[in-house]
Amino acid sequence: TTDEAIVLLVFLYLLWGIYPIIMLCILWGWHKSGPLDVQYAPLPQPMVSIIVVFRDEAMHLPDLLLDLSRQKWPATRFETILVNDRSGDASLDVIQQFRLQYPFFNLRVLHLTEGIYGSPKKAGIQKALEAAKGDIVLCTDADCRLPTEWICSMANPLHQGRADFVAGPVMFSGSGFL
Repeated sequence: TTDEAIVLLVFLYLLWGIYPIIMLCILWGWHKSGPLDVQYAPLPQPMVSIIVVFRDEAMHLPDLLLDLSRQKWPATRFETILVNDRSGDASLDVIQQFRLQYPFFNLRVLHLTEGIYGSPKKAGIQKALEAAKGDIVLCTDADCRLPTEWICSMANPLHQGRADFVAGPVMFSGSGFL
């Protein structure tokens, strides 16, 4: 028991000592990597389906939708599928207003019905995957901001056979501890 406590304390001290070093190495490597060189896909570009599952995101949806409308990927070569996870705010009104401003933007809204979901986000992604028409599927969150090259940087490595899976970093903005 005393020996077990000593072993546990030694393990925790080692863990607390090694973890910050690993995190610093990861941050240093991330910082060292620099900006991504976006390579544009040869024509024809594949169809891309963008999936966003949201709940009560009326505050964030205008920025996300505007970012998607400004992508450097041909507008006819991507679709946006928004999955409403039973929002109780003005999210659907925001989407309707966006549709009025951008009537040719390829946007569909699906709805999760009332029911019990172990994970509503997973259920929403599954529902959108069943409706998706794209050769490549990208997922993001409603509270994310996307640079104009986002689709290019995510889809091109997949289209060109340089990757089987692509993920991007999340960078926080604003003030506060994080």
